[in-house]
Amino acid sequence: MGKKKDLPEWDDGRTIANMNAEGMPWYTPGDGKAAGRSVTDDAGSGDSADSHRFEKDKQELLTGKESLFFTAGALKAALLVVGVMCAAIIIAVALMLAVWNH
Repeated sequence: MGKKKDLPEWDDGRTIANMNAEGMPWYTPGDGKAAGRSVTDDAGSGDSADSHRFEKDKQELLTGKESLFFTAGALKAALLVVGVMCAAIIIAVALMLAVWNH
């Protein structure tokens, strides 16, 4: 009851978007409606399929070998981008020197 008195009179206490999401520091499992009445309470919730999909994805972890290949692939991609940028800068400087010395 003390919480209702702390709210401004224009605030009805409803939760527009529940911020209790996995990965957030304040996440508490099973506490979906603790913050108050939700705007979507009357519409029902179709989250059961989504939560099942996230639970399935959560169980699939990378092995050590897969993690190594993933890291090596990311490193190769980054080095490729850096190489292309360096080549572009070298070509640009060479063209500028050619125009300047012409």
